[in-house]
This record gives sequence, C-alpha cells and structure tokens, in this order.
Amino acid sequence: MKFFGRKFILGLMVLASICCTKKTEDSRELNLEDTVNVVQSVLADKPLEAELIKDFGNQQLKLITGIAVKHNQQFTFAGKPAQVVSVAGDVYQIHEQHPKEFYVSIPSIKFFTNDSATIFFIFHAGNATARFNLKNENGNWVIKNRQYGKF
Repeated sequence: MKFFGRKFILGLMVLASICCTKKTEDSRELNLEDTVNVVQSVLADKPLEAELIKDFGNQQLKLITGIAVKHNQQFTFAGKPAQVVSVAGDVYQIHEQHPKEFYVSIPSIKFFTNDSATIFFIFHAGNATARFNLKNENGNWVIKNRQYGKF
C-alpha cells in the first residue's frame, strides 16, 4: 500500500510540474541563459554538494533531459562536468532501472519576475526531492530558501 501511495504522490508532482512549468507569472518567455544559470547556481550550492557527495560519493551527476535541461547544455557539479542524458521512460522506470545511479530530473523551473525563480529537483537514487527559491542579485542567482523532502 505504501508503494502505491508513493507512486500516486510522485505522479501528482510530475503532473503539477508539467502544468506549472510552461507558465510564468509575468507572462515572459523563459530565457535559456537564465534557465542554465539557475540550474548551475543550484548545482554549485556547497551545502547541497556536501550532502550529495556524502550520499553518492564520486559518482558523476547525470542530469536527465527535459523541460529545464536540454541535451546540448553543459553543467558542472563538484568541479566535474555533469553528464546530460536522455532516459527513456517515466520517473517510475528510472527508479526501477537505475536504483543506485546518480540521476537527477528537473521537472519544474518557474520564473516569477526577472529577479526570482523556483526550481524543483528529483534525486532518483535517493528518492528525494528539493525545491530551491532563488533571487537574482547583480546578475548572480542566489539561493534564498531550500526545502528537502522524500517521496
């Protein structure tokens, strides 16, 4: 019963992220440079990096292509290039096929104005989620709030 409850909640999260991702509060189009900078700012976060290295060791981070990450983008994590991969299937299949690998999905990124954004991460191997609220300060995206969870 607990397993199906988790699948249900995960399904709702994915549906909500799909519905919310294409919208912005000020109706502006998502800027690819802003998107890349927000994702990279979160990946450069030292507390997040320390926690993930503790959990996953020196595994290479694999970002799954999707709404926020495109196949030709380049990111770094812990001083090493992150691998951008396209994984067939939905999040349930990723959990089942790659239970110990360091796969990360970014199903939602939302810009509210030119200076604030919220981004949602799913860490597949750890069955964990994270939501980051960022503010653009002098051209740099800075994390102002973070929330972690499990599903």
